[in-house]
Amino acid sequence: MLYMLLSVVLGKSWIKMNKVEKNKFTCTTMSSVHAVVLMIYAVDAVLDGWSRHGSIMWHSAEAYAGDIAFLTQFTAGYFLHDTFNQLYYNWGTSGVRDMLAHHGFFLSGCALLLFYRVGAWLPMLWSLTEISTPFINLRVLLSLIGFKDHPVYMYNGLAILLTFTGRVAVSLYIVYLLATKATELRAAAPVLFYAQTAASFLMTGLNLTWYSKICSMSYYRVFGSKSKSE
Repeated sequence: MLYMLLSVVLGKSWIKMNKVEKNKFTCTTMSSVHAVVLMIYAVDAVLDGWSRHGSIMWHSAEAYAGDIAFLTQFTAGYFLHDTFNQLYYNWGTSGVRDMLAHHGFFLSGCALLLFYRVGAWLPMLWSLTEISTPFINLRVLLSLIGFKDHPVYMYNGLAILLTFTGRVAVSLYIVYLLATKATELRAAAPVLFYAQTAASFLMTGLNLTWYSKICSMSYYRVFGSKSKSE
């Protein structure tokens, strides 16, 4: 359905793409839709949790009967689908192993959270880190339709830098909460707590690695182009 819709919307740009590029465009668009829906639910959960519990750290089992359950299941379904796509279409390309590690951390976390049904604030906060995904995906989409030299490509790069800064900040905050504040979660589900703590450290390390690459690319794009012009 999405494949057909994109062929109509993009017209000639779609026709020029080969099969791999069309699949990449479709999967990237799906990823963007997933991230936007996830962000809407995450922000709503933050506001709802704060108003009901007076804290960002809440983990009632009742939460998994509503929005948090949907958010966790929706995320697991998307990452499972995209994992197969990465393995089938992108294996051997640059960055695919990092992407599979990212998906693996999320899938294992989703499985544990749905099993124990506590720690509702964890998927809520991790979902907020997806704020940078639509802009990262837009960079791919713009490249595929030949917009790499368009000004919007440069402005989108700035949006990636800013939103990924937020992504790293939220990741570090989650590690901080797990390391210093999550005594209630540790008592309720020790296996979940230690698994999530380990995964959060690894995920934050991965985000920091990506962030350093984004900063290096941004620096080169701004100052590298200036030195060439001089």
